[in-house]
Amino acid sequence: MTTPNQILIDLLAGQSTADSIAERLRIPTLVAEAMLRRHETDDLVFTGSINGCLKVYRLTAAGILAAKELKPKRPRRGASAEPATPV
Repeated sequence: MTTPNQILIDLLAGQSTADSIAERLRIPTLVAEAMLRRHETDDLVFTGSINGCLKVYRLTAAGILAAKELKPKRPRRGASAEPATPV
């Protein structure tokens, strides 16, 4: 999965700073900031602030949809991974 896509999935959990995202994804902060600016240009994220000093990023409605499409699907608990075969 590409790093820009990983950023979108990371933001599904909630708002975050570029530093925090970079640390979790193990990429340089400058790279994370550049990708977040690109996502902002594409209207996938928007910025806010905490106490006027921390810049945080959040997903827009379009960003949430895009991130959910990228997120790997997991089988439900108790659901068989194998499709049922008729007997």
